[in-house]
Amino acid sequence: MDMCGGMPPRFDITGEFRNLRGEEHADDALNYFYRALLSMAFAAKAFGDEELFSQMRATAAKLEERMKALRG
Repeated sequence: MDMCGGMPPRFDITGEFRNLRGEEHADDALNYFYRALLSMAFAAKAFGDEELFSQMRATAAKLEERMKALRG
């Protein structure tokens, strides 16, 4: 439905409406990266690699802080 809008309603084939939700999609992408980092950290923990777990968890914490700052 993101491809439909305007008054009167019409289908967008130029990409004009894409700009309306670009920021939301960027936020969603950060969430996927964050969840992937946590998944890899937990996998490292399960395999007993404490050093890698600590590194991945620290990186995830940095990304979490950045996400909080973007949300305002």
